Amino acid sequence: AKLQKQKCSYSVTAYVVKVRSRIQNRKHLKAPVYQYVYNGVTYRKSSSLYTSGREFPHSENEAVTLLIDPENPDDFYEIGREKYTITFFTIFGISRFYSEYLYSLSTDVKKAFMYKIF
Repeated sequence: AKLQKQKCSYSVTAYVVKVRSRIQNRKHLKAPVYQYVYNGVTYRKSSSLYTSGREFPHSENEAVTLLIDPENPDDFYEIGREKYTITFFTIFGISRFYSEYLYSLSTDVKKAFMYKIF
C-alpha cells in the first residue's frame, strides 16, 4: 500500500458509478466502483477495499479525488479511505480485547464463588 501511495501521484476527479456489496461474517460490506478520465481515456475501476455499510463514506454519483499512477493509470490510491479501515480495526480490536477481559473477570468471579473465596 505504501509503494502504491508513492507511485500514485496524479490527482483526478472520479465519480462513484456503482457501489458493490457483499456479506462476510454476517456483516454488510461495501466498495465503490470509480470512473475517471486520464489523457482522454475513461477508466472504470473497482476498489478492493470493502468497508462496513455504516462506515461507508460514499454514495453513487459522488465526486471524489483519487491519486493515480501516471505510468499505469489503472492503479489508483483512494485518499482518505484508509482511515475508515484503520478506525474499524482499531475499534474492533479494542472492543474485542475489552470483551475478552470482561469475560476473564467474570470467569474469575465464578471460580471465586465456586470455591467460596468471598
